[in-house]
Amino acid sequence: MIIEAPYETHKNSDGKWFVEVRGRYFQVTDNVINLLNCLNNSDSYESAYERYCQDSELKLSYQDFCLLSENQINKLGFLKEEKINKNSYLTVRFKAVSPKLALYIGRLFSPFFNKIAFSVLLTSAFTFQLLIGMPALIEYGITGFNITASLLILLSSALLHEFGHVAACTKFGVKSKGIGFGFYFFIPVAYSDISGIWMLNKSRRQIVNFAGVYMEMLYSLVVGAIAIMNNDSILLSFSCFLFLFSIRSLNPFVRNDGYWILSDLTNTPNLMNASMVELKKTVNALVNKPTQYRMTKKSLALSFYPVINILIIICLLIYLYNNKSSEIIDFPENLISFIIDAFSGQFNRYFFTWDNLLALGFYAFIIRLFFIFRNFVSRYLQTPKKLTNE
Repeated sequence: MIIEAPYETHKNSDGKWFVEVRGRYFQVTDNVINLLNCLNNSDSYESAYERYCQDSELKLSYQDFCLLSENQINKLGFLKEEKINKNSYLTVRFKAVSPKLALYIGRLFSPFFNKIAFSVLLTSAFTFQLLIGMPALIEYGITGFNITASLLILLSSALLHEFGHVAACTKFGVKSKGIGFGFYFFIPVAYSDISGIWMLNKSRRQIVNFAGVYMEMLYSLVVGAIAIMNNDSILLSFSCFLFLFSIRSLNPFVRNDGYWILSDLTNTPNLMNASMVELKKTVNALVNKPTQYRMTKKSLALSFYPVINILIIICLLIYLYNNKSSEIIDFPENLISFIIDAFSGQFNRYFFTWDNLLALGFYAFIIRLFFIFRNFVSRYLQTPKKLTNE
């Protein structure tokens, strides 16, 4: 057996083949599947070549077959023994919910993804917040709501978001590999490992990607119902804020649900990198007129994707600074004082205010903008050095 690393092949309902290697999924052609079967069932390249010539319509010389085999083995990661970094866009991360527990939780919530239940509950959440929650939010706002209670509700909402993804996967027969927490550009986030959704067709993948937002919207409906039963206008307004806050995940310019939905709709795997490559080609085509690059509607749209991403961040920065300039300027000093007090045993709970959270968001956006520019310059604009014989 030439391929020693364990792998599995899957064919989804769209008829596309995928190879799973160490938890990562690669979309491949029928010819690659045939090649892997020949390599996996042979003890030498010679015998694999004989099998391949019998089974494949593609005729290759023995030398070309060996080159093709080595290329695919390396491309699919069979030779890489090191730990795979699946969520490379996350920095520090850890698993909080095991795959076994995630499966149990998924089964509990999977009835919410019945076609009738899904339609009725989603419509109910929209109607409730539009007719009852929104007027309360406009009248009372959320500034009167306790910041600690707000953070606890938002944390539980984030967990339910991930449970939604897991539940949708369970509903469609795909196993989740657990739920964890990490940091995305210094912002704490929850994540669920649902890479197996590539086994589903496009419509079901879209449901899985939207499932997190759906669960948060249902949660806002529950919070709103509790507020009405307790005649709590502030909690009612916060339930509407929670509903609107859930929509943030549909932002296609951050690696969140909206990003994966857009990537799937446009049939563009690794959307951010693909758009950066197209932007580089477009810039080169504009600067260096004589070029063989031919721009299509899709390539032009992809070129605008990172540009719009940056413009949105700049607009948010301007908006935050115009409205919270003093809080933003004072935040570094306040943060240092908070850390010093914490180390000396004096925990200042008054540090956790909405103003400080907005100021933290401002600096997080600054850092994110820096990384976007740095990555674009280092990976896409720098000219490769020519090799010399010196």
